[in-house]
Amino acid sequence: MDLTINRIKEKISPRKVGIFFLIILLFSHIPSRANSWIPTSTISTLIKSPGPNLLLTRRRIEEVKLAISRHNQIAISAYNELIGEANALLYTEPNPIKGEVRIPLFYSKKQHIQQMYSRQIGTDALSAYILALAYAFSNNKIYADKSIEFLLAWVKNCTRPVDGGDFWNIFTGEKKGDTPIVISYHFPKFIMAFDILQGLSAISKE
Repeated sequence: MDLTINRIKEKISPRKVGIFFLIILLFSHIPSRANSWIPTSTISTLIKSPGPNLLLTRRRIEEVKLAISRHNQIAISAYNELIGEANALLYTEPNPIKGEVRIPLFYSKKQHIQQMYSRQIGTDALSAYILALAYAFSNNKIYADKSIEFLLAWVKNCTRPVDGGDFWNIFTGEKKGDTPIVISYHFPKFIMAFDILQGLSAISKE
C-alpha cells in the first residue's frame, strides 16, 4: 500500500497537504454530541434540511462553526489556516486535462508524464475541496464560486479516463497504465467538493 501511494505522490504545496490534515484533525477533536452544541430546535431544522453526506453533514458544519464562535483554539487554528489557503487559491486558475485522461505507468520511461498528470489532477482536486470547505465554514460565496470554477473546468475539458499503457503491454503482460490508481487517489476530492457545495445549495440544478 505504501509503495502504491509513493508511486503517485506529487509536489502539491506543503500548505495544501497541511490544511487537508488540519481539517481531519479539526473534525476528530471537536465533540460530535450535537445536543451539547446546538439547541434542539436548530437540530430539528438541520435534520430536515438537505446537506453534504459524504464527508460533512449540515449538523457537523454547524458544530464546527459554533466551536469557532466559542474560541475553541483547535477550531480557530484550523479555520484560519483553511481561509489563508483558500484566499491564495482565489488567485489561481484551474489546469484541467483536455480530452482523455491517459496516465502511463510510474515505473516506465514515461514516469515524468505520470508525475505531471498526477500533480495536475491532485492540485486542482485539492484546490476545489479546500475552497468548498472554506465556503462551508465562512458562508462567503466567493469561495464557492471559485470551487465551482475548478469543478466546471474539469467537467467541460476532461472527457473520460482511458488505459494509459501501450499496445505492446498486451504481449508482455505488463500493467497497462496508472489511470485507475491516480484517479482513485485524487478524484474523490472533486466529489467531496461537489457534495459540500450541492448540500449547501451553492450549485444550481442546471
